[in-house]
Amino acid sequence: MRRGNGRKKMIKQMESFGLEVIPVPFRDVYAFGGSLHCATTDVYREGECEDYFPNQ
Repeated sequence: MRRGNGRKKMIKQMESFGLEVIPVPFRDVYAFGGSLHCATTDVYREGECEDYFPNQ
């Protein structure tokens, strides 16, 4: 997540959608070519496959 005032607004907005925000110190973002999505593994979920965007 970016630094500065925008970060607090983004956290509040994400929480308003029911998401749990977990701040992670990640100072070497650009060394990995992007952000956390470029330096993490896939998410594995239990249960049925659910379409979160059925109207697209």
